[in-house]
Amino acid sequence: MSSEYNNSDGGDDLVLQAAYDLLDAMHKNGEKWMGKEISDIVKGHSIGATAGALAGGWIPGFGGAVATTMSAGFIWSMYYRINDKLGIPFTKNLVKSIGTAVCTNLAAYFVGGLVLTTVFSLIPGLGTVGALAVIGTTIYGLTWASGLIYLKVLAAIARSNPTFHNVSEADLKRTADNVIRNENINALKERAKQQYKTAERNGEINKNSTFDKEEF
Repeated sequence: MSSEYNNSDGGDDLVLQAAYDLLDAMHKNGEKWMGKEISDIVKGHSIGATAGALAGGWIPGFGGAVATTMSAGFIWSMYYRINDKLGIPFTKNLVKSIGTAVCTNLAAYFVGGLVLTTVFSLIPGLGTVGALAVIGTTIYGLTWASGLIYLKVLAAIARSNPTFHNVSEADLKRTADNVIRNENINALKERAKQQYKTAERNGEINKNSTFDKEEF
């Protein structure tokens, strides 16, 4: 990897580095500025998905299927905008398919804590706050990790096919499975939790805010 890419502006360095690796794989070595824009796309959609979840309030029995459904639209939008930024010629149907596959796969790792919402609801004075915290970190983490994984999937494909010509749904899903299998998901969960706390502390996550996601 080129040393000129080995830096961060203090933001999400994992996603930023993944974006730089993708640019390298696509031979876009003169377009380093795109790395920050791609990182911002991932962060913006993660915040938007979280704000949308929090705006819905606490949902008794909130579980994996609901988490996946709530995140999916933002993940499709995120993938589409990354593709549009880089000129990757995937159809919206293909984007929707790979986005759903990645989200569903990662949900198995991220939604375990959601059963705590029911427990928190039984604790006077803590229930709603505790439930919202679990929902917020889960939705943010699921969306954020889906963005990071997608960048790594694209980079893996671009190393042999930098124009993404004739990439099939099967190719994408197989590559995504391999990337996820080789990731330390627990480490990603911890990083996502810190990202969420930072965004919350900075006032970036507001359940009353709106986010203009790409509609599918």
